[in-house]
Amino acid sequence: MNETADSKDDDEEYVDVAAENEDDDEEKRAEETADSKDDDEEYVDVAAENEDDDEEKRAEATYTIEYKPPKDMVGIIKIEPLEYNLAQLESSLLVYLNDNTEKEEGDDKTAFNEAFSSLDVEKYKEEESKAAINIGDKSKQGGGGSQDPYASIAQRNVQQEEWEEFLQSKKKDLPELGDQICVSKADALTEPEAEYQVEVTKRVYEKYIVLQFNIQQTIPQQLITDVYVDVDYDDTTIINVTSPVIKCNGDSGIALSIIERGDIDDEEEYYILGKYDCQLKFIIKDDTEEAQYEEGYEDDYTLNEINMRHTDYIFAAKGDDVESTKVLKDTWNAIGRDDENRKKGALNLKDLQKAVNEIVQSSGLTPVEDSDKLDDDQAQTHALNLIAYTDKKEPMCMRAALILNEDNITYKAAVRCTNETLRGECLQSF
Repeated sequence: MNETADSKDDDEEYVDVAAENEDDDEEKRAEETADSKDDDEEYVDVAAENEDDDEEKRAEATYTIEYKPPKDMVGIIKIEPLEYNLAQLESSLLVYLNDNTEKEEGDDKTAFNEAFSSLDVEKYKEEESKAAINIGDKSKQGGGGSQDPYASIAQRNVQQEEWEEFLQSKKKDLPELGDQICVSKADALTEPEAEYQVEVTKRVYEKYIVLQFNIQQTIPQQLITDVYVDVDYDDTTIINVTSPVIKCNGDSGIALSIIERGDIDDEEEYYILGKYDCQLKFIIKDDTEEAQYEEGYEDDYTLNEINMRHTDYIFAAKGDDVESTKVLKDTWNAIGRDDENRKKGALNLKDLQKAVNEIVQSSGLTPVEDSDKLDDDQAQTHALNLIAYTDKKEPMCMRAALILNEDNITYKAAVRCTNETLRGECLQSF
């Protein structure tokens, strides 16, 4: 299909990026992805039916804790093994507390009316069992997530609560941040064996980028004070919030670097992208009762670069956006071809599912109707539909078509979004 060809109407505008191939063999394979040029048939309805016996067994695996009574009590007391493990008990309790706390905050009179019991654990186990296959699929795709369907939710809630409490404690040192729009996963800035451990979480606000550094030190009989991270970024003033004291006891300290964003109407100024050098700076003291009276001495530690990506400025789509290909198609047409970038290339892979996973992970967009899963292990072609939203709440849509060859996987992809900067970064991320 000619990339410059104009469409006659919105449906025709919704072009298939797996366009016409030049030889008959490729046409046969491409027909599985796009059976016709009609827009209603451009989207391939892909169901997620991946099954892997080994992964499924691991996902469903449980551990039984058995209590062995003292030998002199054998025959007198019979202790039955628990029907659940401690991880399931802990996770179900977190779900119970989270659900009832939300009810309480919403003035729901039924909050905490029923005590936590084994019924809550059983309910959790049922949800865990239902989620096991999907979680196994995500592990195969390189997600590496927990096999606990509630663990990530509970962890995010706890982390967000801790963050909000920290902000309150540092309120006098901070500018007016406003509402948080996007938050990244934590990226390690040190090697696992390093004596200083630092990871960064990037938090995006309308006027600021807040880099949250979680810091530990592992040198016995030493503590570090006035700890902060010096980021090599000269385009604007950076506000550094220090961590007062970090000891060698497993506790973490939090330091912040707050970067003011540029003109919101100038994308080049507004988006901070690329890699930046950074150093951990602190004062070293002996961990003694007299530490508060010692001056100590200044030191620093070079960290890995901070990488600001387009994915730091987008958040996942949900609801109808990811459940309906028709909704995505309407959004795609509403954006229009004037705000579209295209790309074709090859991935040095021989597994179609791995290629799909790589594009999904690199782009940071959310799959629509499970289009990130192949319904046939023997498939030679696949259509991928993705969507997410930028920090300005602009929809970003991607269509990609992949073809499995003998020695690699070729693809054609198109991204539509009114945000030219993030659109381009997204398409170049794989």
